[in-house]
Amino acid sequence: MTSSNLERIINSEKRGKLKKNLWYIVPIFLILGLILILYVKYGSQITVHNLTQSLDWHLLIFVIIGVFAQLVDGTLGMGYGATSTTFLMTFGVPPAISSTAVHVAEMFTTGASAMSHHKFKNINKRLVQKLLLPGVLGAILGAYLLSDVVDGKVIKPYIAIYMIILASIIIYKGLKKNVIKKKSQPLGILAIFGGFM
Repeated sequence: MTSSNLERIINSEKRGKLKKNLWYIVPIFLILGLILILYVKYGSQITVHNLTQSLDWHLLIFVIIGVFAQLVDGTLGMGYGATSTTFLMTFGVPPAISSTAVHVAEMFTTGASAMSHHKFKNINKRLVQKLLLPGVLGAILGAYLLSDVVDGKVIKPYIAIYMIILASIIIYKGLKKNVIKKKSQPLGILAIFGGFM
């Protein structure tokens, strides 16, 4: 074996190790960056006294809601947003705040899931390209309307109806034994609607 071949093998092994370690390094740096930003902005307010004052039974209820919603999502592969939004609105959380809380939590849960799928090459790139831009545009429009235009009390019954429909679909898919996958044609429209809602 020549020295150039040996160098090539060593370099490819180093690249492989670096690529493998990026799956751990990038999320750690993102979390540390978030902690640093929160500390710079709210560092003086983070004290043991303030933390103990802010802990009450509402926090425990919200933790239980999050665990249950993640259990549903982990079991069926979907349903975190529908489950947690429904429970949060049941406990009187306004739609804009429940939407924000759910999507902040989903950044981490869905982000971890997406990283896992990417690592195991379990992503349909053509499907992602068709859904990405319309989904983002729908989400931006929905977030804007919910935060600045529409009154949360007015829209709450409609969101409740939408959540009942989503829950029924999730339960139906969870109980169905043989799911036959059908090709969806209007993917852009579906992505805009899903992002908006």
